[in-house]
Amino acid sequence: MHPMTNPVSLASVAALAAQFWDTMICFGDEVEYLWRGRFRFVKLIYFCSRYLLLLGQIANEVLLLLFHTQGDTPNQNICPGMFIFKSSLTQVGLVLLEIVLFLRVYALYHHIAQAKWFLFVAFLVSFTLEICGTALFIQSMSTMSGCGLLRADDKSVYFFGTGVGLAQIVLVVATLLELASKQRQRRVRSPLTNMVLQQGVASCFLVLTLIAVLMVYNFFSYLDESMGEAMISWYYTLISVGTSRLILEMWKLPSSENSEHNFARDSETGNLHLTTLSDSNYRNGNTTAWMTALTSTTSHYMAAPSLYRSVNSPSTSCDISDK
Repeated sequence: MHPMTNPVSLASVAALAAQFWDTMICFGDEVEYLWRGRFRFVKLIYFCSRYLLLLGQIANEVLLLLFHTQGDTPNQNICPGMFIFKSSLTQVGLVLLEIVLFLRVYALYHHIAQAKWFLFVAFLVSFTLEICGTALFIQSMSTMSGCGLLRADDKSVYFFGTGVGLAQIVLVVATLLELASKQRQRRVRSPLTNMVLQQGVASCFLVLTLIAVLMVYNFFSYLDESMGEAMISWYYTLISVGTSRLILEMWKLPSSENSEHNFARDSETGNLHLTTLSDSNYRNGNTTAWMTALTSTTSHYMAAPSLYRSVNSPSTSCDISDK
């Protein structure tokens, strides 16, 4: 293990600093958009992605600091626990991001039942594959002794990578299909469509790149160990920042389009909105967007019939109740 003064090791500290800095600069938006009203599922996703991953990052750095400051004879028993902790935190961060991305695509499809169940099944399959990969990795780490060269079981890498790839491919394809449908019907793309398309493709590229880098490092495990620490630290930072900012951006979209009166009214109800736009307002080239809000009312992701309820604008309505 290398001392903390190693430049590569300092990169992991820089990742923590970047994550903390993003938390600070977004704190004003967080207070404005999320601190009102009742505590709901999407708020839970935000606070977990923002603060749980931040605490996990801090704990990771503290463990590394304790390990490196033990001199020439560090406690070798701490390493298996550190590896299990990191793999668990990696899985949690990825699931939080995927839930937000699936919810955004579901909103893009105007909450129709077919889209809900298709996306739910896709999420469930990808999540199962990822959990299998993580479980295999944790099982291999539980039998490990000391701080020898770390290399995950190949099966765990294949399961995890397949699950991640499946989720991102489904999200991008589903977004492109909805975009193609709008083009065939000659409908103008809504701000939500543009946002989900652009950020969805960017998120897909980011996640697949991060996972590919981690997989390559695993197969070439003779690389500098501190380089692996830096990569996993930046993974936590990018996942945390990306997930929390995606939720904030979805909140800002309706508030920037709605009138001040409607925004104040929605704030008083205490709802956190993942919005979608009524396409009927775009068919005549109308540039004013009327919003329909998606509010999560239970902690189960798209599982219960009463998961979402509509919040209608003054002059238009959209039935998003489950059939």
